[in-house]
Amino acid sequence: MTYNSFLDTYFSTRWFGYGVPALLVILYGVFRKQLIDNKKNKFTWHIIYLAVPFVFAITYALINPIFWGWGNPLEVDQIKFEKGKLYVLDYTLSGGGRNVGPEQCERLHILDPQTGVKQIRFRVGDQGEFVGVHGDSVCVARYNDVAYFSNSTGHLFAVYNTESLPKYYSQLSAGINNYMWGDGRNIMEISAMNGTNWNLYTATGHLVSTDTKSDNEPREEYVPTNKLSIHEREVRIDNGPGANTFLELSGVNENQYKRFIVDRHDSILNPDLFFLDGMPVGLDIQDSCFFVLHYETLTKEKFMLSCISLDGKKQLWQIKQSDLNPTFKFPDSVSPSVEADEANHRLFFNVGTEVFAVNMKDGKLLWRTKL
Repeated sequence: MTYNSFLDTYFSTRWFGYGVPALLVILYGVFRKQLIDNKKNKFTWHIIYLAVPFVFAITYALINPIFWGWGNPLEVDQIKFEKGKLYVLDYTLSGGGRNVGPEQCERLHILDPQTGVKQIRFRVGDQGEFVGVHGDSVCVARYNDVAYFSNSTGHLFAVYNTESLPKYYSQLSAGINNYMWGDGRNIMEISAMNGTNWNLYTATGHLVSTDTKSDNEPREEYVPTNKLSIHEREVRIDNGPGANTFLELSGVNENQYKRFIVDRHDSILNPDLFFLDGMPVGLDIQDSCFFVLHYETLTKEKFMLSCISLDGKKQLWQIKQSDLNPTFKFPDSVSPSVEADEANHRLFFNVGTEVFAVNMKDGKLLWRTKL
């Protein structure tokens, strides 16, 4: 699905969606005699004239969000950079019904990470989560299946679920008893009808048996890499078995909202540097720094991004949402998505439904794109 400013505007405006059908009904009531009296099959024409506004309303409320995906998004769910492309997952809402609320209808945008130019947008289903890129396909985990789409055309390649998996993998030909998600949505942990257990790595489509290994099977010797990685509120270092903390954002005493940077001995590295509900969101090893997402107040309506030296003692630069979009406020329980492209020193994030890219070195704006 390509972008179309007219259709996006039409399906984003409630007046068009519901006002036009209402106007058609009113016009029909006013000019009914002129429209019907000279017709032979008056009842049929009554049905036709009343069906037109009904079709308009149903198209706006259900058909478009579920099948087409035109319109401006409500929120951004994820931003991911992988294999030279920037993927942004957002959603619109369907109209819902008497006993069913509106559903999230997810769409995936692919942007040029250098310029922010939007290349393609397509529907991916309900409650989607970006998993990864494999060849020319992008993998999205949905509520009860995994779907693979072409990242050049948006065409649906395949869907993995309990019905289709036995057709794709001979190891599962006996059928699937059940499955559960592992490692977020990166692994489908499958129990087959013949009693065997498997892990399906959704990003690559690789199927691996998880049944008991032979005692004679050699085990790979652990070798520390000393690489840094982010895990929730910690920056960890792979310098030995287990989870070894390099830095952590931690509260003091009972105050867990005002967070300081502490080392692995729980020593505060700079008592003048703190972050409201702060979380590490990216690393730049080459320039020896990391990035912290935090907020102006505990309402969490407006965020800040701070670049901190890896010794945890100095703030190198800071970006405030108020300087980029002073009027927007994040609603309750919604936070920005932040993604780092360390190789090219770019940091991506969103303010509402607008995506930004800044230079990691100095925080200067590279581009901004409205979805």
